[in-house]
Amino acid sequence: MTSKNILIVTHYFLPHVGGIEMVAYNQAKGLVANGHSVTLVTSRVGSTKVEEVIDGIKVVRLASFNFFEKFGIPFPVPYPAGWVTLWSLVRYADIVHVHDAFYANSFIAAAAARFSRKVLMMTQHVALIAYPSKLVQIIQKFVYATTGAIVFSFSQYICVCNDRVRNFLEARGILEHKIKFLPNGVDNKLFNSGTPHQKIELRRKFNIPEIGKVLLFVGRFVPKKGFDKVLAAQSSDYHIVCVGGKTPSGDFPNISFMGEVDQFVLADLYKAADIFILPSESEGFPLSIQEAMSSGLPIITTWDPGYQVYGLDKNNICFIESTETSLKEAIRRIYLDDAALRKMSSYSQEYAAKYFSWSRNVSALEVVYEQILSSPKLKIALVSDAVYPFSKGGKEKRLFGIATRLVKEGYDVTIYCMQWWRGSKTIEKDGIRYYAISPYYPLYVGSRRSIKQGILFALHCLKLLFRKFDVVDVDHIPHFVIFTMKLVCVLRRKKMIATWHEVWGGGILEILPWKREGTYCVFG
Repeated sequence: MTSKNILIVTHYFLPHVGGIEMVAYNQAKGLVANGHSVTLVTSRVGSTKVEEVIDGIKVVRLASFNFFEKFGIPFPVPYPAGWVTLWSLVRYADIVHVHDAFYANSFIAAAAARFSRKVLMMTQHVALIAYPSKLVQIIQKFVYATTGAIVFSFSQYICVCNDRVRNFLEARGILEHKIKFLPNGVDNKLFNSGTPHQKIELRRKFNIPEIGKVLLFVGRFVPKKGFDKVLAAQSSDYHIVCVGGKTPSGDFPNISFMGEVDQFVLADLYKAADIFILPSESEGFPLSIQEAMSSGLPIITTWDPGYQVYGLDKNNICFIESTETSLKEAIRRIYLDDAALRKMSSYSQEYAAKYFSWSRNVSALEVVYEQILSSPKLKIALVSDAVYPFSKGGKEKRLFGIATRLVKEGYDVTIYCMQWWRGSKTIEKDGIRYYAISPYYPLYVGSRRSIKQGILFALHCLKLLFRKFDVVDVDHIPHFVIFTMKLVCVLRRKKMIATWHEVWGGGILEILPWKREGTYCVFG
C-alpha cells in the first residue's frame, strides 16, 4: 500500500491506560513503520501537552469537558475550539479512522469526513455495556441510537474483534459486507513469560509477597470490568495485584493497588504474577487477556459468546459466570493445582504466539484501507415503493434485475422502499441493500391506487436529503415521489433519472417542469 495520510481519532490516548488506547497506539506505530504519515487526535486527558510526537505519531490533544468520568463513563466532549481543530485535520487526511462510535470525538470526525468527502472507517470495540445504573444504560443506548448511528452509517467499513460486536452492529442494520473481523495484536517481544528468578526479583521490586500465588487484575476499576468481584475475592491464601485505577477506600490487606502504569511496567507485572483474572462483562476480546496469554499466564475470565470466533479451548482457559461466587470457586479450584496451571500456561503462550501479532493486525488493517480506497465511488439509489421479492409485479422484477447486475459490476446499490418486512430497517438480499425509507402503507384502496399512500411515501423520501448517494433512479409510480426526489436532487446537486413504465390518459409528461433540463425519462 502506498504511503497515505492517516488520521486516527480516539477518546483517550497514552499515557492514559486502556484497551482502545493501546490498540490505537500499536496500530499507529505499525502504520508509521510501514511508511504512512499518522496523526492521532485525542482528548487532553492524562497529559498537558497540546501536540507531541510519540514513536513517529503526531499526537494532537484537544481540551475537553470530561464531567462524566466521575461516574465511570469515559465520555470527553471537546470544547468548540477542538471541533475546529479536528475538522481542519480531517481535510488533509486520505483516511479517517475513528475508534468506537460511542464517543464525541468519533462523531465530530465522522461528520467532518462526510462533509469533506473523505474516506471513513472505524473500529467498534464493544457492544452495549451492562452498567449497573439504569440511567447510564439509557444514556448509552441513546448515544448509539443518535450520534453513534450516524457514525455507523457514515463509515465505509467497521472492524470488530468478536461476534458480540458483530451481532450488535447487525442488529442495528449494519450490512454484513461492511463488517470486517480484525483481531487485536500483542507485542510478543515485550509481553512474554519471565524466568523464576525474574519473578522473584520483580515481586521484590513491586513489594509483592515472594511466597504464594499472585493473581493479577488489569482494567479500569469499574463494575463493567468486574472490579467489585475482584475485591470480594480477596483471601489470605493468595495475593491479588490490581492495575488500572485509583486505590479504593476500605481495608484490603491481601490486595496491592498499582494504579495506572505504562506498558513496560505492565509487562513486568505480568511476569511477576501466576494467574490472570478478569471477571468482566460485555467485553470484546480484551487486550489485557491477550497480553496475559502472551505472558504465559493461566486465564480466569467471564465467558462471552463473542469469544466463540476465537476457538478457545475451554479446558485450558477457566471461563466463569459473572458472579462473585463463580470467581472465588474458580480461584480455589486451580490456584493450588500446579499441573493444571502449567498446562494452562503453555496453552496461553502457544495460542498467543500463533494468533496475536501487531504486524499481522496492521497488515490486515492496510488491506481494509486499500479496499476502501479502491472501492467504486458511485453509490446508486433506486427509489420504488414496491419491490421484489415482496411484491412480484413486472416493474419490481425489472428493478431487481437491474440492481443485481449493478451489484455484480461493483456498484454500491441501495433500494429505498416501504418496509415490507419485519425487524431492522435495512436488510440485504442477493447483494442488494434494501432500506425502508417509510413504513408499509397499503398500495390500493379497493381496486384503485391509494393517493394517501403515494403522498406519504413521497414525503418520507425527503429523508434522502440525509442519505449518501451519487445518482438516483426514481420509479414514477406513484407520481408524487418524482417531485420529492427532484427537490432532493436539486438541493443535493445530484443526478436524477425517472423510470416511466406506463401512461394512463397521457399528458403528464408534457407538464413536467424539468423535462428539458437534463433529467431523463425512461419509458417501459
